[in-house]
Amino acid sequence: YFDPRYFGTTSFGFEKTGAFRAKFLLESVVDLKQQLRGLGLDLLVLVGRPEDSLPQLLPPESVIITQQEVTSEELRIDDRVRTAIGDADARLELQYVWGATLYHAADLPMRNIQKEMYNVFTPFRTKVEERCSVRNLLPTLEPNAVPLAQIDADFDATPTFEALPWASGPPEL
Repeated sequence: YFDPRYFGTTSFGFEKTGAFRAKFLLESVVDLKQQLRGLGLDLLVLVGRPEDSLPQLLPPESVIITQQEVTSEELRIDDRVRTAIGDADARLELQYVWGATLYHAADLPMRNIQKEMYNVFTPFRTKVEERCSVRNLLPTLEPNAVPLAQIDADFDATPTFEALPWASGPPEL
């Protein structure tokens, strides 16, 4: 989802997503979509708020695999999605995966990150480098190894830069 909440401004008046970041995100999504199609998979790209259309889009008993978020804004959106799929009476399930950092949160050498986090990055980095290793990559999927979801949606639609949900129209690049 290209969510309009990420294309507005902060409480300080700054853009949340500038033109170059948006262009990079859009190009990355298009590239991912092409790579997935090479594996017999696909990626549905939508503009809007996920809680508004996701529950109606998926068949009953679908499993939604999503990244575990950590910041307050993303957690609020997550709560809205969870509420919407709960209200949908479609027995949808959310499964979370960690993907926000190079190191998995469970692999960090501290048990309480908020309590043990340092004000200076160097001691944290040193501790992590001494005690952690990056997890191995997941195996590459073979083409057609995963069945496609059977939903009624236009998988060929990908928004243009101008069609992203800009709060006040697309900016100049």
